Amino acid sequence: MRWEMYLRRLAECLIGHSQRMLAPRLGAETVEYALVIAGIALATLAAIQAFGNGIAGVFGRLLQRISGIG
Repeated sequence: MRWEMYLRRLAECLIGHSQRMLAPRLGAETVEYALVIAGIALATLAAIQAFGNGIAGVFGRLLQRISGIG
């Protein structure tokens, strides 16, 4: 849940930045850039969804080992 909110906010920032950057350019180029950015955001969301639990497990085991040292 928290990752989804973070990534959604990141996507909003990227899209907002690209709109400001591309404001002078109108037409197909702007649409193409927006689609590329949206695709990257969706791919990132899908990767986090797919690998999120595995990554959380790795960090959980790492935390247990670090806690066992001290």
